[in-house]
Amino acid sequence: MLETAGFAAVTEQDITVEFRATAAKWLEEAAALEPELRRAMGDEVFEEKQANRRTTFQAIEAGDLGRLRLVAEAH
Repeated sequence: MLETAGFAAVTEQDITVEFRATAAKWLEEAAALEPELRRAMGDEVFEEKQANRRTTFQAIEAGDLGRLRLVAEAH
């Protein structure tokens, strides 16, 4: 799609490993700060955000979700 849009020298880098590490850290840090986060955002929002983080992490682990870094030059 980038080439079709007029970009050149498109390179693609799989950064799923880094994305996995970030997703794991989101879960870890939110759990470590749980009391403070619950006070700041409320129980419902905290639970929803943690559930979303778990879903993301599980999808990465299952190979269903990844991340690519695309770099291209404008003509």
